[in-house]
Amino acid sequence: MYCTAFSSNFYHTGIGICIHDEEGTFVLAKMVSFPCLHHVAVGEAMSLFQALQWLSDMSFDNVNFEDM
Repeated sequence: MYCTAFSSNFYHTGIGICIHDEEGTFVLAKMVSFPCLHHVAVGEAMSLFQALQWLSDMSFDNVNFEDM
């Protein structure tokens, strides 16, 4: 599961990524913040890219994605 947040007050784009198993039990989470404000489509694409990169770095496979 991943989500993107935008703050015009702080001029930041934030990304949250949460991994849970097939029963819904929490496994891992990660948060990334970028010091710039992106358009929604760009922020969502960055979220998915960050999630894919993180999962690849940890050698996860057979993953289903949920956008919040």
